[in-house]
Order: sequence, then structure tokens, then C-alpha cells
Amino acid sequence: MITLIHKQLFWIKDTSQFLMRHLHVIIGLGLVAATGRVLQLGAFGAINSTTWIPAETFVEVSRLILFLYVLGMADVQPGLKRFWTIMKKKKSFPDFFMLLKNT
Repeated sequence: MITLIHKQLFWIKDTSQFLMRHLHVIIGLGLVAATGRVLQLGAFGAINSTTWIPAETFVEVSRLILFLYVLGMADVQPGLKRFWTIMKKKKSFPDFFMLLKNT
């Protein structure tokens, strides 16, 4: 029981340390996506479809980079590799966590 609690506390500590070390990148990519979404919602006035499509692309690319950055533990290229490994494997969902841990 104590080892289970210790593992959970270690996970929380490790996650908070990761967030503190990489907060500037996480907030930056989040702000890029948020700015694009604010533009799309018309905060600066109505926009036409030629502006809407690049703004949507900008928002989605920044979210994808953020996802791969976190999945790769502060690097996009290993995150892409891990994502590709997960998509190629035909395993159950809990096995993915073990797969991520081992890559």
C-alpha cells in the first residue's frame, strides 16, 4: 500500500517538475493556438474564408506540436516516433502505457 502511494506521489512530483521546466514552451504553444482561435471568433472583427483556413491550420499545427512535445518529453521528434509506434501496434489501451514507458 505504501509503495503504491509512493509511486503516485512520485508521478505527481515528476509531472509538476516537467511542467515547471517547460512552462514557457507549453504556455507559448497554448497562446499561439488561443490567439488563432480568438481571431477566428471575430474578436478583431469579421474575417473571411481566406483568413479562416490559415488561422485554423495555425491553431491545429500548434496543438499538434504541443501534443508531440509533451509525448516526447520535451522534444518533438521522439514524440513523433512514440506516436507512430503506438499507431502501428495493435494492442489494448493499457499496453500503450507500458509501450510508452519502454520507448
